[in-house]
This record gives sequence, structure tokens and C-alpha cells, in this order.
Amino acid sequence: MDRHYLQASHRVMDGDEVASLLASQGIEMKQLPAIFLSDPGLRNEGIVVAEGDVLEITRYATEKFPGGTLYRRVVKGW
Repeated sequence: MDRHYLQASHRVMDGDEVASLLASQGIEMKQLPAIFLSDPGLRNEGIVVAEGDVLEITRYATEKFPGGTLYRRVVKGW
């Protein structure tokens, strides 16, 4: 599937990466912002995610907005 040039890149992090992220930030898993399994961005990426996974989301910089990296834990819903 072709990606729109503004579509953020999503990557599932492995357990060691998640542990390192949580330790470096001094937080627990439940403190990471959530993203729903049904999020359209995940469908468009074509990646396989499960509840409890942690995603690294990379947004690309444009003329008006800076890029950056975000982290989200995958949840089924509220």
C-alpha cells in the first residue's frame, strides 16, 4: 500500500527496547499514552499489533510542523 507523505511510521518495539524506554523515562507501562487496536493509522501501516504492544511512532517534519518520535501502548478500548 502506498503511504501518504505525511503518514507517520509505526514500529512495534521489542521487550528490551520497552524496558529501556520505561527505565530511561522513570515511568510504568500504564503511564504511556494509549492507541486503539482499531486506529486507522495501524491499518494503513499493515503491521500486526496486539494488546500490550508498544509502538514507536515517527512523525516526519514539514515546513510548518517539527517531526518527532512518540511512544504508545496498544489497547483494545476504554
